[in-house]
Amino acid sequence: MDKEQMLKLFEEIQEKIKSGEIDNDNMSGFPAESLHTEDLDDFFGRHFPGGEGRVFHEIISDIVHIDIGIIPPAEGRDYTVLYTSGMSDLSMTMPEGMPEKDKERLSRAELMMLLPADWKLDSEAFKDERNYWPVRALKTAARFPHEYETWFAHGHDLQFTEPCEPFADNTGLCALLFAYPDEEELKGFTASDGMYINIYTVIPIYEEELMYKLNEEDGEKPYLFELIFGEGDAPVDKRVININRKNVCKDYRKDR
Repeated sequence: MDKEQMLKLFEEIQEKIKSGEIDNDNMSGFPAESLHTEDLDDFFGRHFPGGEGRVFHEIISDIVHIDIGIIPPAEGRDYTVLYTSGMSDLSMTMPEGMPEKDKERLSRAELMMLLPADWKLDSEAFKDERNYWPVRALKTAARFPHEYETWFAHGHDLQFTEPCEPFADNTGLCALLFAYPDEEELKGFTASDGMYINIYTVIPIYEEELMYKLNEEDGEKPYLFELIFGEGDAPVDKRVININRKNVCKDYRKDR
């Protein structure tokens, strides 16, 4: 769903609020259209308690219906959690030769992204791509494996444009890295229909970092994840987006 469709959504929501069809800002007047919405809301609500969640629902969808859940900051947690709902409705296209057990476990996933507590997430703010791009990136990434009949998992990356164009004019971040949360209990869960759903943290990266990542198989060390977060674990709160964070591969030669 593009920005114009998102703004249309908010206009319809406002009309429903005025008419009394929706009585609060969690948009509960809209039906859930994704298979695992309730399971995902329960999962993220348990792990990130204290804030009253909201959902940005899609009106127009193709291939899969992707909603974005939003959990605001709460006491002891100074960041906002965004997560997709709908990507796991379909299995990703797994590579031939992968053991069936692994295919079954890795074929379904949802994404999460962490934003600073002061990130603006309202209809007026979304008119500015500097506020909207995390939502756009999540929706685009969630559709990508279904649209292009591929898959991704921990350690995979995604580039939207060639050349790699920044997500907005106030940052150089332009691509995504997918990683399991370090917390074991956040890496995934079995939904009520028996499907296992993997949860990947989405980490925006710079073009030079992407080039370094693509050359890791040729022996580049240490791994990009370690360069960004350091050795050892990188707990959830260290993965909050910083649009001005240091480019750890700034001097890396792209043609190497």
